Amino acid sequence: MGEWSQKEGLVEVGLSESCILTLPWRWNKLSKQAKNLFSNDFIYSERNHIAYYFPYVDICYVVNGKHSISAGTIYKKGTIKAEQYDITKLFPHMYTDGRSWYNSYTHEKKNNMPDFRIGIIYEVAKIKYQLGRAS
Repeated sequence: MGEWSQKEGLVEVGLSESCILTLPWRWNKLSKQAKNLFSNDFIYSERNHIAYYFPYVDICYVVNGKHSISAGTIYKKGTIKAEQYDITKLFPHMYTDGRSWYNSYTHEKKNNMPDFRIGIIYEVAKIKYQLGRAS
């Protein structure tokens, strides 16, 4: 995830109880998965389902397997495994404008933002964290 973030291991994320952030891009694939899960159980695939879980904001961001995981959230079926990261360690070191990540010290552009929603959530979480530390 980055030079200042630390992977904290795999965590099991329930598709019925967690906030899942995913954006399927092909309607026909989502429709096919939704029809499949209507009458079948969700089956986690270690090779296909890739996600990151951020406990500070209690959000799971799906990178791969978006169609089947989206269908799982619709029917509230199944669990996936996600790499867990503590984003609070990034707050002093990184910021975003919604398009890219930047180094807070040098203002050097690090990476493009894969999804503007992540940037919004990150910056709001950073404000919440700073307000909590100030009180």
